[in-house]
Amino acid sequence: MLEVMFLVNRRGKICRVPFTFFNLSL
Repeated sequence: MLEVMFLVNRRGKICRVPFTFFNLSL
């Protein structure tokens, strides 16, 4: 999951999509 967040961080546009998944994981 952390790897995906980093990849999306570069775009910043899809940063919200992975963010929701991270919240659920927590």
